[in-house]
Amino acid sequence: MNALLVLIFAALSIFAIEGRNVKLREMAEKSWINVCKYGGAVSTELTGGTAEVPWSYDQQAKVFVRVGGCTGGYTNTICFFDLGTETVSFPWPKDLGTTVDTSRPGSGCNRGVCYDPYSKLTYTSCGGAASDYGVYGFWKGDMVAKKWTRYAAGSKQMQGQCAADTANRIIVSTWRNSAGLKECGVYEIDNNTFVKAPAMPNTSNTVSSNFAIDWWQTLEYAPALNGTMYFGYMYKDSINGYYKSQWITWLFDGKTRKWTDLKPTGLEGVPLNYVSQGFRPVLSWDPVANVMILLINGVGLFTYSSAQNRWNPVDAGPLPGGSQMFEYDPEHNVHVLVKYNYSFDQDVWAFRYQNKASTFEEKAALSPKHTLLVSMTPSPVTTSAVISYQVAEKGNVELTVYDIKGRAVLKPVARQNAEAGIYSKRVQFNDISAGVYAAILTNGTKKTTLRVIVAK
Repeated sequence: MNALLVLIFAALSIFAIEGRNVKLREMAEKSWINVCKYGGAVSTELTGGTAEVPWSYDQQAKVFVRVGGCTGGYTNTICFFDLGTETVSFPWPKDLGTTVDTSRPGSGCNRGVCYDPYSKLTYTSCGGAASDYGVYGFWKGDMVAKKWTRYAAGSKQMQGQCAADTANRIIVSTWRNSAGLKECGVYEIDNNTFVKAPAMPNTSNTVSSNFAIDWWQTLEYAPALNGTMYFGYMYKDSINGYYKSQWITWLFDGKTRKWTDLKPTGLEGVPLNYVSQGFRPVLSWDPVANVMILLINGVGLFTYSSAQNRWNPVDAGPLPGGSQMFEYDPEHNVHVLVKYNYSFDQDVWAFRYQNKASTFEEKAALSPKHTLLVSMTPSPVTTSAVISYQVAEKGNVELTVYDIKGRAVLKPVARQNAEAGIYSKRVQFNDISAGVYAAILTNGTKKTTLRVIVAK
């Protein structure tokens, strides 16, 4: 066991201190903090020109990754934002002129980007052909090694927004075609294959049949809901520059490959005529509270209740305003927003929904294909933390935490005859000294490891 742990600790990329940004350590629940501000060209490149491009948090590199853009020379930018150090960096050249760089993704409005914790890779999708700034298509990227790989076969199947379904080991992508109709594609990670999935119907029972689905959408995987949630709005025409629309919420089942129109309540009367560049709805999953958060900039903040099938408002004070860049950072337990505005001065805001997970919750879920320790929140841990994990096959499960010398520092957490599914478990660290540890999950002959940082 000691030799195994030496290899495990050597392989883990560990910061000396997690939660590096001290501004965020004492944040209250349901509160916002203005972290930092950028001006000039850096601010424009941070948002991709018009903030029409979302970003994703890469857990290996511990940076937010923004790919593509919609304004002039900024369309080629691949941007990293490190919340811990409040720095913006550009690992690839920002201005290629007319040179086509086939080693990295190209440009494109409404590009999707997501991180898969199992393969530890960032995926990005945007359909099309070669551009002056790079190459369109579906790519996977190792953000630590700073290397991209393009899947030519995915150029047509994967376009637009994307999300990683960790239980079914797939990347889901949705987009609007030239006819204004919705399309959906799936990349099966283990099989390395692309599948054209059924799209959600282009009408909802609550609206007339001549509505189409617009491209301003948001897509996010929800473990506790057993699917990938789509939120957007359907429009019919344009009135005085604004869209006459209706909010829609759908859920994609990664196992059956079917969409369900949830038709939740709670957004009746929420206006849609605010919609313009930089003001769009966006979803972000909170693993501490196990809840989907919806930010409708300029309007409100909501969480989805599956028991009520309702979007419930969250009282978190005045909203910063915004863009489509709103994503969870597990290192600091915050959702990070770039407030986009046309002066090209961008404020970076952090929002904390909940400090600690509530009591132990077991989430009924579709059977995952792999045993995996998914996450630990909060991180670093001081007194207790919730460790989320998924079990691939029925059987005995044991979760043990070891120190760097191979000694078990906590009583093993055992589950006899556990069904395949996704679980979360609160673990107490009150009597554990500050340091770096390894949590090892055993499921039959399968083992998976997650680093644990304890701070006192």
